[in-house]
Amino acid sequence: MKHLPTICFGLIAIALGTLVTLQQMHGNLDFLFGSLSLGKGDRVYQFDPKDVGRIEILTNEAESLLINKGGTWIMESPKEDYADARFVQSILNFSSKLKIEDTIEREKIDSLSDFGLRDTRIEIKLFDKSGRHLCHFDIGRYTAWRSLAEEETQLVNAGEKAKNRTSYATVVIRPKEDDKKDYLYVCADVVDPKIRREGIRSLFSQGLLRFRDHRVFYNPAIIAAEITLEEKNSEIILRRSAPSTKAPWLITKPFDLPANEATANQLVLGLTNLSADAVFDESALTLPEPLPENIDFSVSLRFYNPDGTLGTPVKASFYPPEKEEDPFVYAVVHDEPGHRRPAILRIPRVQGTPLASIPRNVNDLRDRTITSLQVADIDGLQMTDGLGRHIKLKLEKDPHERAYRWHAEAYQFLDESGRSEINYQGPCNEEQVNSLFLTLFKNKIKQFTDDAATAMKLPDYGLDQPIRQIEFSLRNGKLAEFIIGQKVLPHYYAVRDKGNKVLEITKADYDEALKGKLTTNTSRILQFPLSETQIDLDLYGLEKARTVTVKNETQSADLKVAVKGRAHFYAHRMGSSRVVEIDPGSLISMPLASFRWQNTALWNIDAFEVKGLVIKRAGQPVLQLNQNFVREKWTAQQGSTDVSAKLNINKANRLLKRLTELKVNRWLGPISENASELLQQPELEITVLTEKIDETGKIQGLIPHTLKLTPVPGKAKLFHYGSSSTNSSFFLITDDSERSLEVELLE
Repeated sequence: MKHLPTICFGLIAIALGTLVTLQQMHGNLDFLFGSLSLGKGDRVYQFDPKDVGRIEILTNEAESLLINKGGTWIMESPKEDYADARFVQSILNFSSKLKIEDTIEREKIDSLSDFGLRDTRIEIKLFDKSGRHLCHFDIGRYTAWRSLAEEETQLVNAGEKAKNRTSYATVVIRPKEDDKKDYLYVCADVVDPKIRREGIRSLFSQGLLRFRDHRVFYNPAIIAAEITLEEKNSEIILRRSAPSTKAPWLITKPFDLPANEATANQLVLGLTNLSADAVFDESALTLPEPLPENIDFSVSLRFYNPDGTLGTPVKASFYPPEKEEDPFVYAVVHDEPGHRRPAILRIPRVQGTPLASIPRNVNDLRDRTITSLQVADIDGLQMTDGLGRHIKLKLEKDPHERAYRWHAEAYQFLDESGRSEINYQGPCNEEQVNSLFLTLFKNKIKQFTDDAATAMKLPDYGLDQPIRQIEFSLRNGKLAEFIIGQKVLPHYYAVRDKGNKVLEITKADYDEALKGKLTTNTSRILQFPLSETQIDLDLYGLEKARTVTVKNETQSADLKVAVKGRAHFYAHRMGSSRVVEIDPGSLISMPLASFRWQNTALWNIDAFEVKGLVIKRAGQPVLQLNQNFVREKWTAQQGSTDVSAKLNINKANRLLKRLTELKVNRWLGPISENASELLQQPELEITVLTEKIDETGKIQGLIPHTLKLTPVPGKAKLFHYGSSSTNSSFFLITDDSERSLEVELLE
């Protein structure tokens, strides 16, 4: 008897082991103990969609087998091809989320046809990657019942009102397992709009051929490492700058160029969404071999391997349309060298389709800014010209604001020895910095002028005598230097005698006109109607131009033709062969006058430093205020009279705050004849008095800071001219800012 407990424990262990084995084999023990009853809200099957490795589908029209091979779903029947991962995921999600809304006892059903489970049934079998059964069921017809979204069902059950009333259609499900076959279930068809937007039954139409992958590239281009665009006479290669899908794109062929971020994203999005509207067997269509002479263009994608190396290319070759008006083209795909996907894809190409949106020109794909840099790439810059002016910008931490902001140092060179003086040193004018950075890093150039410019060709663009030199200090420790040049080039113009519509023509047109010949291009001017409206012909050099009679076989006319020089501006990165033409307005955002970079704050005075104010208004007696900041006390004197009792302390405090925070709308520089003349008799003059403290900390008197304001002439008083005794530049402030200083302090 002493061995009885050991024997019992041994038998229990064997029984439990047997049950575990049976559970692993069958997924449950319902065949031994009977199935638990399933009710409303329960799920018919419990499994993780990631575990599925095999799908069998059977309809009355066809049957299909889908296999997961290394993470890629392959259709083995009815056609051997890639399976559409979105359709596969739709089946997995649907099968694993069969939430029961109602139950129907099988024995009470006279005919399964009434529930769509005979002639129109859809049979699904899922197995895991080891071949173990996961589920087996038929999909029947839709019902009139709607299922609430799960989160809204919880609100309803809690007695709360659902907000969005999201609901789903329901279908009849017939489980085929022995332990579940006694019931039919009405289940929700939960649709994930990111994967599908149609009912589950719609996926199984067209003889299951919809499960054939319609995408051109199985893996999305958004995770590609390299994209190659090939046409008969060109090849463009884009590659990510680092083995990361977040790294920016670079063009590596035909030149090493930064890619335009927006256009590169447009390319990637177009390739990611590129799909066929029909997929054919290779035997269904007769197409020539996808050799370079037979195709219109090709697109190849390469992806990163787990070790960071580049994988083999996946290449899609697109045939030219049979007719120019055809709304589609055909394509074939090589998923690896020497192996072609057994399908021909028909790709829509009308406007608005992904194929039509794919940029294939290198000038569309390359970055179109002057520098091809980002603000985040730089720590600072220096900008100079040939006149001895020099601006330095550096990102520094402002101790008063506890944040980084751009600071400027503006130099003026005094002589050829290199001596210079600082005209301004302090925080930058934010609007000016934004204007400069937009020009350098965001705004588009006019055109790409030369991609093979050597040092010998730089004079052709005025770059041998640059009007701006800009050196960037990059955050990677390197320097990038750019120069901007100016070159006057001849432009040729024509206008009809007594006409007012000017046409720009080529040099060849101009030379032919001088010979009395009317070219095809110049003849366009004869289509312009004559008008008595006067224009300034001198802008085009036509005011005193000679009149010539030109003619061809059918037409003749009297024209004025002229040649006039026009300035063009070019930018070049030193050490590169790239020259681009920029808009003349770009120079406006690159000023070197120190006042353009001054902070918009008029002065750097804190309220506690102010000891008094002297206020002079036209036609009014002078008002002097004295402040004791520590005691929060103000006194006022008007002429020889003490008017402290009449002084509104709150208004005085507000005026002081506005004065210390006053901002300039725009600096005008030290020379402004209008401002200088009008400010001789200002409308408002306020002097702020601060203490003068020597090196030992002793007070040595008061320092006056005088502000003068007067309105800019005009019907609408929008701005006021201003000057400050602490700054040599005149400025403009808004009328609202000036009115905020016109405070009646005495009551």
